[in-house]
Amino acid sequence: MTSMNIMNAEGLRCEDLFECFYNLNDLDKKVYFVLAESRTPMTNDEIARIVEKDKTAVYRSLQKLLTCGLITKSKKTYQRRPSYNYLYQAVDISLVKNRLRQDLKNWFIRAEHLIDSLDELFDSGK
Repeated sequence: MTSMNIMNAEGLRCEDLFECFYNLNDLDKKVYFVLAESRTPMTNDEIARIVEKDKTAVYRSLQKLLTCGLITKSKKTYQRRPSYNYLYQAVDISLVKNRLRQDLKNWFIRAEHLIDSLDELFDSGK
């Protein structure tokens, strides 16, 4: 779990939400923002060139972003030669915002339950 002082909300940036809720590292966030700013789907190679990292590292970030539901992946097949590429694209920002809001609500509910159970923690020591 990422350590973050939630009491200092004034110092938080938008990028911090991705780190906090999805445990994204710097490269993951870079890859996500490249895709979010792109108007067209991109290949792993294209993203690797932009972020100046090797394709394997970018691939790991893409897998993590897919798992988090922040991007989509589609397959593009070429007719002239029997090959294909995977294209990646950020999901619509309104969906991401809704998901972050829901994740925050869920986190708050879990935190409330944990706070309520603090008594049990200290009662068990008696």
